[in-house]
Amino acid sequence: MRLRWAALLVFAVGVSYCTVRPVCVPLSREDVARFDPPIEERDARDFYLVVFQQRDGQWHQCKTWISRQLFF
Repeated sequence: MRLRWAALLVFAVGVSYCTVRPVCVPLSREDVARFDPPIEERDARDFYLVVFQQRDGQWHQCKTWISRQLFF
């Protein structure tokens, strides 16, 4: 019985980790220029993340790992 609970706990922690781990991909200037409406006006969210983030002067698309795997 303890082994079953331990396995369930490990599985739950693994799924939670995959759900909350952010993966950010830099966007090219050409991609950013093609956004309509402009990227600055977008407020998309993925779970707890703001999807479009500006880091060090460059735009990134940030999603959770699970979102990247399932929805691109």
